Amino acid sequence: MTKKIKDKLQVCQNKLIRTVLKLPPRTHLDYSHFSQLNWLPVEKRVSQLKLGHVHQIIHGSAPAYMSYCFTPVSNAHSIGTRASQASLVVPRYRSLVGKGTFKYTGAIAWNNLALGVRSIMEKSSFKKAVKSHLLNNVREEELSLYV
Repeated sequence: MTKKIKDKLQVCQNKLIRTVLKLPPRTHLDYSHFSQLNWLPVEKRVSQLKLGHVHQIIHGSAPAYMSYCFTPVSNAHSIGTRASQASLVVPRYRSLVGKGTFKYTGAIAWNNLALGVRSIMEKSSFKKAVKSHLLNNVREEELSLYV
């Protein structure tokens, strides 16, 4: 999804939040508004969907042709570290086109998740944990703006 489309969707989502919460048209939206509705901003929602697909691929519930998208770090080398327990190999691309692929962005998003979230096997529990993790990221990003 391009940045332009994400921005347009975010504007629509902001208008919808103001309508649902009966806020004035120019009200600044923050973490409290998103958490009140239990919604994620568009960028985080895209990440949530992406992480759901990566989870399905890793745990074998996705089509077989997608299983080749990601390689666990443990299969790439024999050095065992805590970080490599559930991490994926991030492919190296020189172009921005390559860095925009699902293979690249999915591996980075997966590796940025907490190890506890990555190790959840059940799909519904994983989705809940990812949503709360991403909602916490929204709150932390908002707090870091004002520090």
